[in-house]
Amino acid sequence: MCCTFRAMTTTTGRRSYDDVDGWRAYQRFFPPDLRVAEAARPVEVWEPWGGYDVHVDAWRVAAPRGTVVLLHGAGGHGRLLGPLARAVNALGWDAVAPDLPLFGLTRVPAPWRVRYADWVRVAVDAAAAEGAAGRPVVLLGLSVGGRLAYDAAADPRAHAAAVVASNLLDPRVPAVRRAAARTALLAETAGLAALLPRRLLGLRVPVRWLTRLSRMSADPAVVAACAADAQGGGGRVPLGFFVDWTRSAPAVEPEQFRACPVLLVQPAADTWTPPALSVDFARRIAADTRVVLLERAGHLPVEQPGLDQLRAALAETLELAARP
Repeated sequence: MCCTFRAMTTTTGRRSYDDVDGWRAYQRFFPPDLRVAEAARPVEVWEPWGGYDVHVDAWRVAAPRGTVVLLHGAGGHGRLLGPLARAVNALGWDAVAPDLPLFGLTRVPAPWRVRYADWVRVAVDAAAAEGAAGRPVVLLGLSVGGRLAYDAAADPRAHAAAVVASNLLDPRVPAVRRAAARTALLAETAGLAALLPRRLLGLRVPVRWLTRLSRMSADPAVVAACAADAQGGGGRVPLGFFVDWTRSAPAVEPEQFRACPVLLVQPAADTWTPPALSVDFARRIAADTRVVLLERAGHLPVEQPGLDQLRAALAETLELAARP
């Protein structure tokens, strides 16, 4: 199976984010300089990968210092991370934000087959393609995308200069499963669900049936925007994808992870995945690791001063990553 991101070019015949509205509802929660507006749009590109048609938002600047690969979580998509891409561009870095299979505008012929390992391969290939230019690559992930960034960086092909993650979740830990899953029963039986017939594991169910989407934010308007977003939290995923994630081990145990520095920017007011869950993981990482708790910020960090703290910590990390 070919799993390589080649030079990405614009392709006709696919849907654009101009054709959907879900992502627009998030913009008012961000400060004006980070909003995705008519005058601040990425180039939309597609890349065939392993039978998928992966949609990517490519935010480019002149003479970039490097590239940040932005990775969303379950219930997100690349365009949701547009405000972070704008922050990255302001620091002189390119940003690319793929729509991971099952979300966004990526086309998936057989969605019932998608598993978390597919996400890892897409993230690694995206990082490897960006690193081919010889500039540093940083992997930045929100929510489940945080562990995804960590897992991808563990692969030598990614040549990651740093990882920035809002959460570092190990679902092997019962407390993590209970926090992530919509109900305690679902959390405790997810492993047994792997024994279900393949046809049932392929059943696509609403994201909100599996996760505590209502805890995306303390602001009901943010939660409503996510739940109504057909490309994100309002979408469906196969039961098998959720089960696979609950059984996923880190690509490298944290005590052996030395691939690159790690920055955990954990929202301090996260009621979905409480800070201790990610902080405990981060403190076990062998590589240089820094933990920043984002004050007053929820799972999707749009609140102040947390959002500004995230931007400041990101700026410091990118500055270090750009040094020879």
